[in-house]
Amino acid sequence: MYPIYFFYVYLSKSEGLTVYMRLFRHSIILILFTQIVSAVNSQEWALPEKGILDLRNYDFNEHWYLKLDGEWEFYWESFIDPDAFAKDQFPEPTLFVVVPGYWNNYKHDTIDFRGEGYATYRLRIILPEDFTSEIGFDIPVFDASFNFYLDNDLVWSNGKPGDSWAHSEAGYDPGNIQYRPLSDTMQVLLHVSNFHHRRGAFWRSMQIGHPDKMAKIEYRHRFISFLSIGFLLAFSLFFFFFFIFYREDKIILFFSLVLAGIFIRLLHTDLYPINYLINIPWNCLIRMEYVGSFLAFWAGLWYLYLLFPVRYMLPVSRINTLLVILSVLV
Repeated sequence: MYPIYFFYVYLSKSEGLTVYMRLFRHSIILILFTQIVSAVNSQEWALPEKGILDLRNYDFNEHWYLKLDGEWEFYWESFIDPDAFAKDQFPEPTLFVVVPGYWNNYKHDTIDFRGEGYATYRLRIILPEDFTSEIGFDIPVFDASFNFYLDNDLVWSNGKPGDSWAHSEAGYDPGNIQYRPLSDTMQVLLHVSNFHHRRGAFWRSMQIGHPDKMAKIEYRHRFISFLSIGFLLAFSLFFFFFFIFYREDKIILFFSLVLAGIFIRLLHTDLYPINYLINIPWNCLIRMEYVGSFLAFWAGLWYLYLLFPVRYMLPVSRINTLLVILSVLV
């Protein structure tokens, strides 16, 4: 938000831009307010330990929800069928890992975890004996593909997990589902593979909760995301067209490009709103995310140089331009 603040200062000192400055200021306040509201949520915590989340004494009111962050069972280089754990003998986990996190950072005496690979994650959730309600699941994306099972049912997937690059396909598509447990012990199981990204694994939090509560969280998240994207696009175009009539004021152009870069990045991250418009390959999704980041960073340094034209900012901006060009070409 610092570039936006600096540009607000610039607008406030410019003659003839009072109306636009006020509009921009009110929009910033609205975005900040919605971000603060989204961060304020009452939540009772319960943590999985050794692959078990015990919720027998949990308060299941209409506002309950929690993250499944904690220790999960982890089976490296093995896709274990969900029904295998119903047998008398089932495999021992490679180790218990704390999620979310990349498996590149996991530690084992005899295994050197790398970015590429495949694995099974498993968590058992123990519910009260009389629990019969549905549970809402907020399912994030994984690097770089997964199948998501509840008990023995495949309920969500992204891409196609496999044991090699040739047998797998990457995909990003977060989702929300509702599920009614079959018993007082619910099994959450994931087959995750990564042969496309430098890091792999369960790297974002998964949330569960009352279906109505999860629906409200999803709606608020989508509303804030699309509101932010809409403002970024609108103001990027606004300042670009403003630059057309005031070409000598290049700071407006670079600020427009900063907003455009952030817009491109947000369109290809988080909720991946681009999926609502077109279906693009996973590698294009990642490339566009980086393009947005590079554009915002490149334009941001030139914008700061024009706003604060100190001596060292010019060579820094030129070097940054060269690095961005090389990064895009590579």
